[in-house]
Amino acid sequence: MRLPPLLHVLWDTIFITDTMRTFLRHFVQDPERVIKQGCEALCKLRRIIALAEEVGLPAEGIKAQYAVYEVLATAREYFFRPPNPEVENRLRGLIRQIYQSQTKSHYVFIVRFKKSRMKASLFHLLLHLLTRRRQSYRLSDRLVLLRLLAWLGWALKYVPAHRLPKVAVSQGVGWRHFLR
Repeated sequence: MRLPPLLHVLWDTIFITDTMRTFLRHFVQDPERVIKQGCEALCKLRRIIALAEEVGLPAEGIKAQYAVYEVLATAREYFFRPPNPEVENRLRGLIRQIYQSQTKSHYVFIVRFKKSRMKASLFHLLLHLLTRRRQSYRLSDRLVLLRLLAWLGWALKYVPAHRLPKVAVSQGVGWRHFLR
């Protein structure tokens, strides 16, 4: 399975959920460095906004994107630090500000802080089985996984679209094309 570099951002949908938290924690070795990088990126973006205003360029679009990036940076704190109601409330407030702003938000935020029913150990096992360290396919991928995904795609053809998550049906390359 190939995973995109920003696993929690899918087209115009941003997922901030406990499940995504478990996935991201599996892949990141130095969480504090990741949080620091998010804060540094926001500082650079503030500098860009200041420079744009200084030379008289319009900065409204950059400010709107800054609000989204601020949510992403705060989400990093949620993903990589112990549960904290203060961070969750800050995330809710930032997202509310985006939705209430005069500019139309191009993003949909799916936020669920409720603990996932699936255990982290099962996630880690699945990720270990489904991801590979090298670029080439393993024999097990050829024999099992590719055929399993083909069968899954065939079986999902018979599931009504309203029973699937909305994002699986409506976003970019839908699940039908993904499982071919």
